[in-house]
Amino acid sequence: MNAIGLNSPSSKVSSRRLLAVREVADLFGRSPRTVRGWIADGRLPVLRIGRTPFVPESALDRMIAAAIAEPADSDEGPKSVEDFCDPESGKNNG
Repeated sequence: MNAIGLNSPSSKVSSRRLLAVREVADLFGRSPRTVRGWIADGRLPVLRIGRTPFVPESALDRMIAAAIAEPADSDEGPKSVEDFCDPESGKNNG
């Protein structure tokens, strides 16, 4: 991955990784256009450097945690991580 890490002690930004839209798209198996849509609807916050948006890794963590806490509208959706993954093999059941 080609994420930007801000670790400079003189930086006012605490240590965090920033990911490009393409990297977020690759992580989620979606298109960059979809990720830009998440940004446009406010579901995914970004930091802009110039006109280029970067997604803080912490924002992805919060987005994933919210998705686990509030599963899809379907009553048959996973209720927790354990419902989604096979605990013995660690493989995805979905």
